[in-house]
Amino acid sequence: MQEGGFYNSLLNSIEDLSNSGITHVWLPPSSQSAAPEGGFP
Repeated sequence: MQEGGFYNSLLNSIEDLSNSGITHVWLPPSSQSAAPEGGFP
C-alpha cells in the first residue's frame, strides 16, 4: 500500500481508472465495523 493509506492511493489513481473506462467504484466504509460481515458501522 502506498504512503497515505488506501483512500489517498485511490484518489491518486482516479485519472488512470477513468482512462481505463471505469466509471464507478464501490468503497467499503472507512470506519471499523461492529459486525464481522462489515456491514454495520
